[in-house]
Amino acid sequence: PNFTLYREASFQMFQILSRFTEKIQPVSIDEGYLDITDCYALGSPPEIAKMIQQALLTELQLPCSIGIAPNLFLAKTASDMKKPLGITVLRKRDIPEIIWPRSVAEMHGIGEKTAEKLKDIHIHTIEQLAKGD
Repeated sequence: PNFTLYREASFQMFQILSRFTEKIQPVSIDEGYLDITDCYALGSPPEIAKMIQQALLTELQLPCSIGIAPNLFLAKTASDMKKPLGITVLRKRDIPEIIWPRSVAEMHGIGEKTAEKLKDIHIHTIEQLAKGD
């Protein structure tokens, strides 16, 4: 792997993201959270997401998936739902239908070993985990 190239691409990616908002929380070399709450002048959240995707693809040839949600956990979950080049909007009202039925193994932050331990105590879905069933 060419880490110099990765670092440069990461720097450029965050430069592009900073055109849309100053409220950026980097998570890794290729991932970050943006708070676009006050960016309504740029368009709706899906419109802004499309602009970000287009800028990253056009300028850096980097595809990205974007999750739009009311909190970081749901945004990460939404982003993982459609790869590559997906834009997923996940609202609180969507949780029972979209999130609850998913396997705990699909939940951000749950690794293979934790998923196995949960399975051993008969917790298979995110709903079962959340509700303590």
